[in-house]
Amino acid sequence: MNRGTIRSGGAGLFMLLGYLWASPCSIFGFLLAFLSLSGRSMRVHLGVLEIRGTPRAVLFRLFPGIESIAAVTFGHVVIGWSEAWLRWSMPHERVHVRQYEQWGVFFFPAYLFSSLWVLFRGGHPYRDNWFERMAVKEVTLPPPVKGTSLAGRDGQGF
Repeated sequence: MNRGTIRSGGAGLFMLLGYLWASPCSIFGFLLAFLSLSGRSMRVHLGVLEIRGTPRAVLFRLFPGIESIAAVTFGHVVIGWSEAWLRWSMPHERVHVRQYEQWGVFFFPAYLFSSLWVLFRGGHPYRDNWFERMAVKEVTLPPPVKGTSLAGRDGQGF
């Protein structure tokens, strides 16, 4: 066995461990998406389940304050409001996938704690959240195309 085989085998093991460590969060995301799908589309792309066209109203009831985001990530599941918004936000969401691989199920309470901490200190619970700031620092998204909005069937958006 040469060194290249050992390295690639080790990378595969780390990838598998990342999936397992994040799997409780991925299952939550899949169940949430499944419960709200009703004819929407999904695909697996580069190891991440991408779900497009999820009714935002369902997520708004569960997670108030997310009206202005294009997608949300739970483990290896990314739920986007539309194909266009999913494509636009995917580099940012991939950073969150890696964060879930590092934090596992502890991502949920850590993200919540970060939001509460910045809120307590007078910041914005989403924009100033440590995990969001790290994702923004790692990936700079281009501005959305003029004339587009997050408005979907529920008529809500930017």
